[in-house]
Amino acid sequence: MPAYSPIVIREALPYDNEGLLQLTALTPMKGNVTLRVDRKPDFFRLLRQRGPFFTFVAECDGHIIGSGSISEMAVYIQGKEEKAYYLGDFKVHPDFRCSTVAVRLAKATIEKLHALNANLIFCAITTGNKAIVPFFQGRLYFPLGLDAGKFNVFQIIPSPLKMKPDKYQIVEVLANPDVAGFLDRFMMKYQFAQIQSETNLRECRIITAVCGKEVVAAIALANPDEWKQEVLLKVKSLQKIMLATVNALPGLCFPRLNMPVRVLYIRSFTCKIGHEKALELLVSRARNIAFEEKFHFLSIGLHEKNTYLKLFRAPLHITLESNMYIGSMKNETDKIVSLLHSPPFLDYSLI
Repeated sequence: MPAYSPIVIREALPYDNEGLLQLTALTPMKGNVTLRVDRKPDFFRLLRQRGPFFTFVAECDGHIIGSGSISEMAVYIQGKEEKAYYLGDFKVHPDFRCSTVAVRLAKATIEKLHALNANLIFCAITTGNKAIVPFFQGRLYFPLGLDAGKFNVFQIIPSPLKMKPDKYQIVEVLANPDVAGFLDRFMMKYQFAQIQSETNLRECRIITAVCGKEVVAAIALANPDEWKQEVLLKVKSLQKIMLATVNALPGLCFPRLNMPVRVLYIRSFTCKIGHEKALELLVSRARNIAFEEKFHFLSIGLHEKNTYLKLFRAPLHITLESNMYIGSMKNETDKIVSLLHSPPFLDYSLI
């Protein structure tokens, strides 16, 4: 492209879909594992799953060379429902990484957040992705963000082995007010956890553990195939060996490099005190479902301070890592600092 071609920053339109898909293919997520997250056939569908959104594009000579998105989400902050704005899709074409595209996209994003009267902003950044971190260090128009800690994203190998139910009965249910309320009350204690409602659980497969006549644990599973597809581009040598070993086991399939990886996500969960075994049983059943439906992984992202971390860390898994950054557009530093005292929650099926 000619050096003198003007670069235009504007809000995305439906006809930008193909250009955004092409830009996504050129800008994989680099970290301890390199992934490309495709959004075929509709780039905007994942954003619609999150809630109201705004996407900006940088355009040069009719080509999309950069992007960024703002998603307005209803989340819990200190146990109360509040609006927060998730920042994502920040990408710059490799040929323009030394240009002003990133700065101009950042400026457009901040101006929009001010227009929305936004306060809380947050973002998940893959560990090792150094290009985005400066944005949350008070540079390029952004407010100073705080590192809310590391998330361990467990990519758990599916299993045909079934755990003995013992005193619990596994019951699969459709989304309904009772199970939504059960999940919601539990998720309320996590910062930035999404509100759980019958509406946003309708596309989930919900399994519960019943003791007597009481539901004591539940897991909501989400299949994101229709709004995103993860493509494995690069893994470490030890991970290659582990996956190759798993591939040799009967019935298990090895996720091939440069091919889509099917991931079944644990979107939310709940457990009554004293019934941790019931939740363990449901995780085992979720691994069975992933095996039966030919997913490569069962996945969940949990903050390093989450008390259920060990329960979800299966013997056979790959761990991806990311960090969450949070900030205040209104410079409410004390509020942001207070949020660091209890663990946050992110739904990785929507990120």
